[in-house]
Amino acid sequence: MGREAAERALLLALSTVPKEHVEAYMRGGWRGRIEPYVAYWTEDEGLARRAGEAGWEVRQIRRPASFEEGVPKEWRAAYIVAPRGLDLSAVERAVTELVDGAPEGIAYIRPAEWPAPEPFIWFVLRDRQPARDGEQIVAYSIDRLSIEGPLSRFGEALRARDHDGMRKIVRELYESRLNRTAWQIVYEFDRPRARDALEHLRRRYGEPEERLWERHDELYLTWLAFRLADEFESYLRSGAGRELKTKEEAAGAVFMPWLPHELVPAFMRRLVGDEEGWGEFRATWITAVNTWFERMAEPYQPKKPAVARRALELFNAFMGAGLKYEELFPPPPQRDEAVKPVEAAKPARPEPAEVAKPAKAEQAEALKPEAVKPAKSEQAEAVEPAEPEAVEPAVRGLRREAGRLEAV
Repeated sequence: MGREAAERALLLALSTVPKEHVEAYMRGGWRGRIEPYVAYWTEDEGLARRAGEAGWEVRQIRRPASFEEGVPKEWRAAYIVAPRGLDLSAVERAVTELVDGAPEGIAYIRPAEWPAPEPFIWFVLRDRQPARDGEQIVAYSIDRLSIEGPLSRFGEALRARDHDGMRKIVRELYESRLNRTAWQIVYEFDRPRARDALEHLRRRYGEPEERLWERHDELYLTWLAFRLADEFESYLRSGAGRELKTKEEAAGAVFMPWLPHELVPAFMRRLVGDEEGWGEFRATWITAVNTWFERMAEPYQPKKPAVARRALELFNAFMGAGLKYEELFPPPPQRDEAVKPVEAAKPARPEPAEVAKPAKAEQAEALKPEAVKPAKSEQAEAVEPAEPEAVEPAVRGLRREAGRLEAV
């Protein structure tokens, strides 16, 4: 086809489609071919200009020039020329309506069944993730922009610390799970992260991949949690915290009321490597905040060291800090050997009278809990922040439930 077909049509002087053929096209919904009253394509700009001078409709498009595994990878400029009476806009609407009304959101288009050339069909479906399947074009009922658009806005809201904006965007993305094609769309345009979601569920359920595809909504939500976690990590690693002046602002960076409860485990798995790591992540972050701003923090020993190390790494990147894990969480002091009973110092066979009373009154007094309490109180007083009332609101605002949406 291409140039030769267009030249042949022009030579036949087919400047107008007969009325009865136009009516036949309209009755069939502009699906079907009545030779030679069909549109053609060409890359010859001069030929397209001459067609326009002859009264033909001319459109400039971009056609697939190369494919990789059936998916267009390179697009090149071309022209569609159609005789008067052939409504290219009606053809475009008919193709789009067919895709949007397809069962389960997947449509199979045969270009040979339409009065427009194949490059035009590809152009119409360019935002519907088209792919070649034999003589057919496979397309989806939603386009990637319906997902990529909100994700782009989420990044902007995250950098602006707009929690309400993030909540609305994440809710919109969360509700997209109801569309059966959402998972298929993200699998096409974000294949590496989608494969990670598949592997995550494969380990959880122990099912083969073909069975997992039946869980399309759960796969999509797992992908969404991974994507949000990656966006959040990118924000923390950007060093945006360097401009923050107060510890309340720094603590608020991990305030996540926009994250639905259902996404928290997968989100934390992606962010810190542990589905139950939110509590440890928050505790480490608050300890680092107090240390960075107050040069002191309440003593704390992480229960999940790997999560704590990851959280501290992200905090250092976010604030431009250089806190060391061993300095932030020193190992607990060894028990004083002087207060331990020394078996070797006791007689091998003590007399009953000697057993009834302590060997030394001073040692017995030192072992009483009351004797230890003042030292502990003095230690706590020494590490207490100068302004406890300023730290407490930040801690209260970062309780575990604060990282979840109230209702999704």
